[in-house]
Amino acid sequence: MSRAVPTLEVYKARGYRPLTGIYTSPVIFTGTWEDEISALPFAQTPAPYPEMEIVDNVKGQQTYDFCAFKSVDGDPLTWNQTLDDEGFWTEEIPDNYKYTEAYYSCPQIRNIIDWFQCEKTRIRIFRQQPGHVNPLHTDYDNRRGWVYGQTLRVFVQLSDLGTDSWFKFRTDDCEINTSLNRGQFVILNTDHVAHQTENVGDKPRDMLAMIIKKNEWVDSLQDTFDRQMLVDVSA
Repeated sequence: MSRAVPTLEVYKARGYRPLTGIYTSPVIFTGTWEDEISALPFAQTPAPYPEMEIVDNVKGQQTYDFCAFKSVDGDPLTWNQTLDDEGFWTEEIPDNYKYTEAYYSCPQIRNIIDWFQCEKTRIRIFRQQPGHVNPLHTDYDNRRGWVYGQTLRVFVQLSDLGTDSWFKFRTDDCEINTSLNRGQFVILNTDHVAHQTENVGDKPRDMLAMIIKKNEWVDSLQDTFDRQMLVDVSA
């Protein structure tokens, strides 16, 4: 197995390789999780890749705020992920990550997380401020290793902003611009699907982001949930 690349810049020099692989769920979570979120601590993220840092500087915008529900040390304000002895990013292994106090203090958000029957590594709520643009990019989760299974990302829309917040997805054969309903989620392989988000409204946008390991349950989602279904997480 080749060594994981030490920086995103080195990886990006190899170019984007977008492939089809986006799942938009007909399942919509319902509940009253806003009060839970309002009590959480948030910290500002570092600019995670060069493209976003450039956009932040040009627009004079701050990066995302975040609160971790699962982190490498169990702290809700820890951003970092696991590194090897030489400082290289490594494959994220679920057992190396710990649930934080945020997970235990927010039962409705916890019910959303636990609804996904798969292993998970980092879990965070990202808060995107009004006017913020996260530029088109890919990630590099699976380039760091695949010993513990293919890595995918889940994004659950927590705010009710309508078309004021949106995603752009770009694959080999299409480009999709879409807004998610409150409680709706998408799953994608962010190594291969280029993606962008923007909040053009006047209110912050909260989004639950989970890094998961693909399994049979994930593969069966499209067949299991073939029509719209509401899942009440307040019960």
